[in-house]
Amino acid sequence: MKQNIDIEGLRIEHTVSILNILEADEYILLTKTRCAHRNVSSEDLSEFHIFINEQSNAINQIVEEVEEKVFALGQTRIGSLKEFLDLTHLAEQKQDYSNSIETTQNLIEDHESIVNFLKDVLKIPHKPNDFAESAFLADVLGKHEIMILELKAFISKKKNRSIRVPENIFKYAQAN
Repeated sequence: MKQNIDIEGLRIEHTVSILNILEADEYILLTKTRCAHRNVSSEDLSEFHIFINEQSNAINQIVEEVEEKVFALGQTRIGSLKEFLDLTHLAEQKQDYSNSIETTQNLIEDHESIVNFLKDVLKIPHKPNDFAESAFLADVLGKHEIMILELKAFISKKKNRSIRVPENIFKYAQAN
């Protein structure tokens, strides 16, 4: 007896499962980023808040794009916190919000986790009608790579700003 398998339905189901995991990761990262925005209390507060608010807005845009993609595939989007927690790859860690460098490093690790997930997904061979989904995932991956670079640049700038130059270094430079 020949079975009638709905290949297109299976493809959509597989794609939506990937998008649901991505949405969970993005939503958790959005929550962590907003929490950093609200709770960091260091000497660079204003600069940090502006920077993290921009990151938060970018992540929120990705969440909306993922939701729209699932909707466009005719599927129901996830939305409960339990579903997000069940699907996410991101780990919860204790935060020291008085240290903007540590907080930023934790956000980098979460972005890297999403990048690694997307790279693994994109390694899977895709059918011709999966190109739109693959391009979408590659675009999201690229956005996270840019945010990682921005976060690392923030840390680098912050560390360089806090370097103390000994006073006698100028005497040495003038003597030579």
